[in-house]
Formats: sequence, structure tokens, C-alpha cells
Amino acid sequence: MNILIGTKNPYKAGVMEYMLSDIDDVKIHFLKDSNINIEIEEDGPSLIENAKKKAREISKYTDWYVLTSDGCVDIASLGSKWDILRNHRIVGHENDDIT
Repeated sequence: MNILIGTKNPYKAGVMEYMLSDIDDVKIHFLKDSNINIEIEEDGPSLIENAKKKAREISKYTDWYVLTSDGCVDIASLGSKWDILRNHRIVGHENDDIT
């Protein structure tokens, strides 16, 4: 069975690879090593819906099973001031500690 880990985040990809490592007959592929280069808007009402959307969209480009997630960063101490669904727009890879 071929499984494409549908994230370019090296930490998330490593965790997913580890979770699959004990399953026999699984060949793991990584999005970063594929020709798939799409941007998917994470506009779902929940983290689960965002992950499902990413898996569906990436699946249009491959016959492999696709494993995705949408975990982002959670800062529980901020309570209602922190929106876990929208935090990547704040934290983001391009932002620094000041932004």
C-alpha cells in the first residue's frame, strides 16, 4: 500500500512516518518529493474538516492514499483570544517573533 504524507512540514511528516512505521507492506511517500505543488485554503469550520479538505484535494493528483493533518499551534492560556483555526495566518513560516 502506498501512502503519501500530505504535508511539507518536516516535523509533521516525521510524526506521521513514525506512526506508520510498524505497519507491514506500507510504502511511505512525501509531498515534498512529489510533483504536487498546490496551495489549499484552510477555511473549514474545524481542524478535522481542514485535514479532510487537504486529503481530498491532494488525492486528485495521485492514486495513493493521502494522510494529512491540520494541527497548527495551540496556546491554551490565551483562551478565547486564540483561534486555533486561524493561527497559522498569524504564526506562519514567513513571520518573525515580532510580527
